[in-house]
Amino acid sequence: MGFGVEMPTKEVIVPADQPEAWVTSVTKNVKPEDRLQLLVFVLPTNAENRYQAIKQVCTRDCPVSSQCVGRRFEREMISFFFPPLFLF
Repeated sequence: MGFGVEMPTKEVIVPADQPEAWVTSVTKNVKPEDRLQLLVFVLPTNAENRYQAIKQVCTRDCPVSSQCVGRRFEREMISFFFPPLFLF
């Protein structure tokens, strides 16, 4: 039981920080034939509505396990060092 962890096969940079942009990015980039086991979302801030939207789309629309992680940086540092993205 379990799964192996390898380097991400794809990196998607989300163009905006609204929950809808994250949901659209998931639905456009995650296909059932990819047979993914885990999506990792790197979030620039702790916005509850974005987190809920991501969890909902990963549970309902494209069933795959997901993990959201965040970083605390000063606002100027976020866009330069840590753009919003998800890996799969």
